[in-house]
Amino acid sequence: MEKEQIVVRINELLQEMSKDRLVLLLNRLEKTPSRWKRKHARKTCSISVDFDTSDYSSQKPIRNVSISGAYVEANESFSVGQQIVLWLSIPNAENASFKIHATVARRDANGIGVKFANLSGYQKEMLERFNDSDQF
Repeated sequence: MEKEQIVVRINELLQEMSKDRLVLLLNRLEKTPSRWKRKHARKTCSISVDFDTSDYSSQKPIRNVSISGAYVEANESFSVGQQIVLWLSIPNAENASFKIHATVARRDANGIGVKFANLSGYQKEMLERFNDSDQF
């Protein structure tokens, strides 16, 4: 089914709903987990990554990754908007180690969500291949 056909069918179903049901649906959609709202799907993984901030260096595990960002398990104090540099190696990919500039987009008690900045075409391609593979 094409995207346009899906939108048409959803619209038909919405037209059949009462106002009360539409309000309930709207409230649910607005509380939708962020993973549904992401532009790119994230792949669950456990990849060790080296990272640097202006005053700190460490090695931590990445728990999920996409071509737009990642979730790094880290209990250090990070600030949203903070710039970091990651050195990432894609498992089982020849010459797939690279430096990525990122910004802390969110943080919680277990780690940080980072948004990648200025990925090269090669880096995007390697991340897409990894996300499409069966590797963890």
